[in-house]
Amino acid sequence: ARLRLQDNLSGLQYCVDRLLGRPTAKPSWQSYSVSADFSLELVKQLAEDSRRWGNAQRGIHLYAAHGSGCIACHRIGEVGGRIGPNLTLIADQRTPESLVRSLLWPQHEVEAAYQAWQILTDDGEVIRGYLQQEDDRQVILADPATRQETIVNRDNIDSIRSVGSLMPDGLVASFSRQEQLDLIALVQSLRSN
Repeated sequence: ARLRLQDNLSGLQYCVDRLLGRPTAKPSWQSYSVSADFSLELVKQLAEDSRRWGNAQRGIHLYAAHGSGCIACHRIGEVGGRIGPNLTLIADQRTPESLVRSLLWPQHEVEAAYQAWQILTDDGEVIRGYLQQEDDRQVILADPATRQETIVNRDNIDSIRSVGSLMPDGLVASFSRQEQLDLIALVQSLRSN
């Protein structure tokens, strides 16, 4: 989250400098890395521990809690946002380990449909969204929240880059270990049978 904030501030300063006619270099984007404590052993352990000690009922309360942010972006049944993947049957589609990685290290593996892109135009505008279409003439991004499409002509693009998942690294890492296990238990329970 800190690196994303720094990128946004750098982009804003770049835009201000260009608007004021000051010569300025393009901002250098920081890379987003998976948390240093990531390991396959930890992922496997969390998946196992959630089956033993996680509680999906407590997990649904975490999902719905205002402070967690889950419900704002993710849908279960008819409740929740549409910015991130629909969780209704997510356990049918992913392994327990994949679910753990997605929750605790969302930048580690991102579905193509939820890979966010950022365009910096020649006149300093920053546009973020999900890639809908691109060709040699234009790029079309959809706003993650509204799904409204923005068409940008390639001639007007200063730079374009992938920014990964919109889910910030560290969001679920701020939960207690028990809360993490409960949330993992919840998503592992979301299946058709």
